Amino acid sequence: MSQLYPLNLPTFNHLLQIKVADEKRYIFDQIRKKWLVFQPEEWVRQLFIQYLLTELNIPIKRISVEVMIKVNNMARRYDLAISDKNGNIQFLLECKSFKEKLSTKTFRQIAAYNSVLGAPYLCVTNGKSHYLAQISELKEITFLTSFPNLIY
Repeated sequence: MSQLYPLNLPTFNHLLQIKVADEKRYIFDQIRKKWLVFQPEEWVRQLFIQYLLTELNIPIKRISVEVMIKVNNMARRYDLAISDKNGNIQFLLECKSFKEKLSTKTFRQIAAYNSVLGAPYLCVTNGKSHYLAQISELKEITFLTSFPNLIY
């Protein structure tokens, strides 16, 4: 299978499971262990999960997907997070559809989630553009050009 939607990520098609049932396309999420309706944002998320597992060697048990949190007394779900061995979130990632342009709204969204979670690293991606940032204890933001070499 060729790359379904070309993105600025390595091609992991051989690692992804995609099926068609009832005239709908589905993609398997190996973190949540379930089939999901294939949507552009889900394609980005699943490719990014494979990038984390394959290229960055993040242990699967350290990755969480679509977990409910309360932000300003409202239920929200973050896209992806990477935790350390103690379960503290170290990296928070927000995935958008490759059709969607990243905007200040996207950055506000991840900042709101991080006001609750307190991750020292953030990533916003639409599969084409990736923005990585480190947040200091003083809440200063430093943009990064690559993933930091964290030990998980």
